[in-house]
Amino acid sequence: MPRAQATATPRARYAAGDIALVELLAAQRSLHEAETAAARAHTNAAVQLVALYKALGGGWDVSTAASSATHPLRGTAAPVAFSSR
Repeated sequence: MPRAQATATPRARYAAGDIALVELLAAQRSLHEAETAAARAHTNAAVQLVALYKALGGGWDVSTAASSATHPLRGTAAPVAFSSR
């Protein structure tokens, strides 16, 4: 449910006098907690994906990469910015 829709119903009910302000605030807090949990889950999934990539041997060794890599335009050694260690 989109954020605008999730907050529209409680706001409309509050505006109509169906619920108290404390109930509106509780609904907003609940939405915020759900969004925070979703963001944490997304972050955790990304961290776990990186850990899996590294565990499966992702990345490269700087010593071998620097000796074999060449810059595509100059034919010289390309800078190596990533290390799996």
